[in-house]
Amino acid sequence: MLKEVAHILRSQLRKTDVLCRIGGEEFVSLCKRAGRREAVEVAEKLRRIVEARTFEIRGHKIRVTVSAGVATIPDQNNTRNSDDFYRCADEALYRSKENGRNRVSHYDGSAC
Repeated sequence: MLKEVAHILRSQLRKTDVLCRIGGEEFVSLCKRAGRREAVEVAEKLRRIVEARTFEIRGHKIRVTVSAGVATIPDQNNTRNSDDFYRCADEALYRSKENGRNRVSHYDGSAC
């Protein structure tokens, strides 16, 4: 199922975007030149597409959902390092999970 989800995610991203599996069932997508609105729209589109899909595993039909965390680099402060940036996206992901899953949250703290 993870391979199918990865294929769906990859097929919906732009050629300039990067998709990585970072362990378990977590993926990261780096969307170059995407501001907050565009990045949230991409994550929401991916969430809806996966939610609408029925997977068949060993004769069982399974529905899965996507919880996403989005972090964007503000134009006025693009000097954050990659670890801080990842931490911000991860914090937004946990907010999505805490608020009921199957949703997209953008990091709104002051660190990114």
